[in-house]
Amino acid sequence: MTTNHTRQHAINLGKNVMYGHTHDVQRSSVTHVDGTHAAFSLGCLKDMSCEANLWLKGRRTNWSHAFAIIDWHNDGDFRADIIDISRGRTFVWGKPING
Repeated sequence: MTTNHTRQHAINLGKNVMYGHTHDVQRSSVTHVDGTHAAFSLGCLKDMSCEANLWLKGRRTNWSHAFAIIDWHNDGDFRADIIDISRGRTFVWGKPING
């Protein structure tokens, strides 16, 4: 996986794509002959404590907590709201959420 994996996915696939395997939050868009396509890496919702990830052996990660809310139009267009979570807190549509 590259540092700019969302850009690589958007270029290579030539379609919109959303995924979460990398555990980090990233977004990139590219223009193809048939229009603009975006790739979204959504982060994760897993326990990122050292105790829950002993297999990392103390290595630092760039993992982030996040999720997405997607609004779909009838013609297939969409809007993706990536909701970042910091220290168990976030806002959704202006309302605070504490986890």
